[in-house]
Amino acid sequence: MIGTARAQIAHSMPGRLRLRFPPREVDPAALAALLARLSGRPGVRSARYNPASGSVLVEYDPAALPEAALIRDLPVVEAALERERLVPPSTPIARSVARGWWETDAFLSRVSRGQMDLRMLLPLSLLLVALRQLFLQGELGAAPWHALLWYSYNLYYQFHPEIRAPPF
Repeated sequence: MIGTARAQIAHSMPGRLRLRFPPREVDPAALAALLARLSGRPGVRSARYNPASGSVLVEYDPAALPEAALIRDLPVVEAALERERLVPPSTPIARSVARGWWETDAFLSRVSRGQMDLRMLLPLSLLLVALRQLFLQGELGAAPWHALLWYSYNLYYQFHPEIRAPPF
């Protein structure tokens, strides 16, 4: 059952971690305890289970909770922990840039009362530039309108993982 089952890391990117458990090894009580523990952890935005895929999706603030610290508290196989040891830590400058991004994102969200954040503003800006170029049939530097349109979509897709997961 999930209490003794060891998950594989199915997907990992800063702020998002998906764990996949072996089929038919999910104990509802142990699952509820794991989700409650994750949801109550500082830095974790959400934790939910998808019964169709047998996976747990954890969304977290990478500036407040490093992935390595999150993984240490999860029932994952040793291969995932070994991968963690092989990946060198981020440089101080990279951590500062990421922290600045997430702080600015939180500030914009606070100021706009949750209506806007960088995860929406940046793709929207690229979309508007792409539309401008499409209507003017001009070029802005070396980026054609269709590339900016693609970047806009891709950024939105990456920053809003909830659109990729079914709502159940």
